[in-house]
Amino acid sequence: MASDRTTSPVDKQKHLSEVMSHSSEENNQDHGHLRGHDDAATTQPQLVPQQSQPDDLYALGKLDGDSEKEKTGNPLLSKSRTSRRGNILIISIVGLIVAAGIVVGAVLGVKARRDGANQGNAGNDTARLLLKGSRLAVTGRRIPGDGFNIRLFYQGGDGKIRMSAYENTEATWQPPVTFDSISARNNTPLTAAIDLSYPHFQLYYLNDSSILEGVYLSEDDTSPREDGIGHQPVKVDLSSALTSYWPYLVTQDSDSNFRKFTWNGDTYTNQSMGVNGSIGSSLGLIPAIRQYRSPYPTGLFYRNSSGYLAQHLFGGDDFADAAINNNSIGESNQLRVLVSMLPANSLKANMSIAIPEWSAISVMTSSRKASNLTDTYVLYQDQSHAFFVASQVETNSWNITYLDIADDGSDIACLTEQVGVTESAGSSNVNPDHVWLSSSTDMARCYYQSNNWLREIRLSPTGWDHGPAIPMV
Repeated sequence: MASDRTTSPVDKQKHLSEVMSHSSEENNQDHGHLRGHDDAATTQPQLVPQQSQPDDLYALGKLDGDSEKEKTGNPLLSKSRTSRRGNILIISIVGLIVAAGIVVGAVLGVKARRDGANQGNAGNDTARLLLKGSRLAVTGRRIPGDGFNIRLFYQGGDGKIRMSAYENTEATWQPPVTFDSISARNNTPLTAAIDLSYPHFQLYYLNDSSILEGVYLSEDDTSPREDGIGHQPVKVDLSSALTSYWPYLVTQDSDSNFRKFTWNGDTYTNQSMGVNGSIGSSLGLIPAIRQYRSPYPTGLFYRNSSGYLAQHLFGGDDFADAAINNNSIGESNQLRVLVSMLPANSLKANMSIAIPEWSAISVMTSSRKASNLTDTYVLYQDQSHAFFVASQVETNSWNITYLDIADDGSDIACLTEQVGVTESAGSSNVNPDHVWLSSSTDMARCYYQSNNWLREIRLSPTGWDHGPAIPMV
């Protein structure tokens, strides 16, 4: 594991002294430029408490103003010297003062980096780049040839929505893109998905009037285009969260009932789901089975009116949601194939896991290795703001694992790879191509705020690990 490498303040002073000791005969020689920092090697951060600031954020984002002008020489030393001793003495004294300033500044700068201080100045403006408590949304898909991509969306303190892009072939996050054309409500809920039939990213949010809006953009695009969902229009309750997994989007009405929006290929339809949760409940959607296809059995996770984690299974218009959740399969051949392998207690479950009213909930899933069933991971915070995951892995029982400390009120966004009908499936294709849910956990990642920075935590075969910090610039 590499570590950050910076030029020692003592080395800087030694270098400056050597420059000052050159003969006065070198009248027009340009003296070596003072470098602010060596290139820092990016490291994989460890699990850290909330109070400490990870160094790699600066190495990745260069957030404290490292720029080309810091690499230029001292202007006092770049001037040609005269042969007069008085001038040499004056310049030498000035040089020593500058050197002392560099040493003190470097020491304070290193301390600021280690302590996470200086977060409000112009060179390190996290308040503008990331709204404290911003809602988060993430989506991604596998690319033929073992590749995958991720798009992470969040809101800055300036109210603008930003997108960070990750391609595993490059193994690095790109600098975020700011969507100046989007006018979103402050602290708007966010959710994202991918339509695989024509691969593009979908982002949903609320405008200043709490009208549900959407934009879409292709995988190589940075300019979002308006989605038709805003043409209806639908006003969403101020307390409602948003969650989506293509082809579904779920909101909550003011009477606490959940509302389902479904993309049918031409437009969105919406209907009440007949299920209610606690007002303002956080929400999460995942595919309920590995072979995710029409009628797309999907699991909705939420906080119920008693304050506990709950799950509701639903699907497309091919069958009644009520029949599914009463474990009455009905006569649909599609339904038999898709749901018959699900154990009864996975169809509807109220788990004895208490969720604070303010806590975010996010959920992700991967396929079990030898069946159509899935492993499920639900992330949330408890009353102490500790960060936990409730998981069902190769079993129908739930296990609770402590993960980390997140900021108070932090949102949590977990990634489940988008699966379903692919772009090669035309409308007249009777047997369209599909992408099934993978048993690999390389895309199983979650995002949250810690010390007002975006952090990533990954599920690996050996447990949970921190990925690289998400650069803000």
